[in-house]
Amino acid sequence: MMKVRKIDIIVVSVIVGLVSLFILALWINLRIYVDQSKPKFADDISESDSILLQKEFGIRLPPQAEITALGYSTDLIVIRIEGVENLPSFLTNSIHLDLGTKDLEALTYDINNTFNNDKSPYKDIYGTERQTSFFLNSKYQTNPTGSGTITSFFLLDGKLVIEIQKPKTTPENRVAIMEIVDD
Repeated sequence: MMKVRKIDIIVVSVIVGLVSLFILALWINLRIYVDQSKPKFADDISESDSILLQKEFGIRLPPQAEITALGYSTDLIVIRIEGVENLPSFLTNSIHLDLGTKDLEALTYDINNTFNNDKSPYKDIYGTERQTSFFLNSKYQTNPTGSGTITSFFLLDGKLVIEIQKPKTTPENRVAIMEIVDD
């Protein structure tokens, strides 16, 4: 009778130990995933980094504009663009929206009108709620860079700021983009 109880205790102890190891491994993996999902930011974007990011997003910035920030996580990449002086030209020549003259005028009007009248704030790259106009790029592009790419516009100190975000980076650029935020 005593022998059976020792075996039962050993079996139960082994099962409890295995379940504990499984829970510990699950907790560690969940913690790693959560840490990697938190966005990392870079505010010092070099010219070579800007070229890489423009390639990643399929855009071409006008000479006076620059990428001023990058946010990156395993689930999202966001760039902030400042210095755009001609919004209609940016929409058609930089992010390559397929718009006729009337549609371009209407979209530009909607973007500018939102700053003054819309009461639905949207979070920017850093999580600050701002009066923002935004759209899915795929709505206006024949060959979008990604179905989930969103372009948003807001005013910061009276100047136009544009943020473009997409759910994933392309595999060939992923390591280089991670290095920008890890510096």
